[in-house]
Amino acid sequence: MNDKIKHYFRQIRHSTKRTMDFFLGFLGFAIVRSGNEFLDSKITIAAAKAKGMKINEYVESTTDDERKKGRRDRVIKKMAEVGVFEGLESVCEIGPGTGRYMEKVIEVAKPRVYEIYETHVGWRDYLKSEYSNEPACAVRAINANGRTLSETTDKSCDLVHVHAVFVYLPLLQCLTYVKEAFRVSKSGGFVVLDFIPSETFDKKIADAWLASPHKWPVLIPEKLLREMASQEGFSVQEAFEEVYGESFVKYLIFKRN
Repeated sequence: MNDKIKHYFRQIRHSTKRTMDFFLGFLGFAIVRSGNEFLDSKITIAAAKAKGMKINEYVESTTDDERKKGRRDRVIKKMAEVGVFEGLESVCEIGPGTGRYMEKVIEVAKPRVYEIYETHVGWRDYLKSEYSNEPACAVRAINANGRTLSETTDKSCDLVHVHAVFVYLPLLQCLTYVKEAFRVSKSGGFVVLDFIPSETFDKKIADAWLASPHKWPVLIPEKLLREMASQEGFSVQEAFEEVYGESFVKYLIFKRN
């Protein structure tokens, strides 16, 4: 598809969205992304630039919760301790968003190929542009369908990871992604994911969420994820908690046996 045709379809898409926004606004409705308050790419990039900061540095600076600062680096450290980054060549990330984890994985592990499945066009285009000049890492920004890793072949990835995505996607959509992550992992490969475990979501945690403006948490049974992993020949190498939202997420690091 040449540039003129792409431009034509972009114009149609933008025009359609403006029309829908107008009529829905007239009726008192608006289309918003489900889940967490997703950062607008244009606004965030402009704000970071105005402050002379990198995107991920800027995003972290905006949080008021001191517990959440340094969260990414703590997760990366745990992954490193398990050996996730040893001999890493091919990576696939689901929903990289601003590229917070992508930035660090490329810096630490220097993979040869990094595939990203991001449904937000603004962030996908930003990441593709931002990392297009990486000398030793080919970044593939794939047009994600929100369900599958359709352009990644079976058993081709050393690492598949996803952060702060399964906390808001519908349960079956999460499980579809989990099955896909297992499918594309090599022998000896790792799958890293976080989720809000249903087993520990007690009244105290529920009350904290109910008292907040955030109504998006999706709960996933840890037992179910472990059963799915075992069936596909994966074992848990590490499990830990990290602060998130009004409570915490549970991280599981799986390895294909």
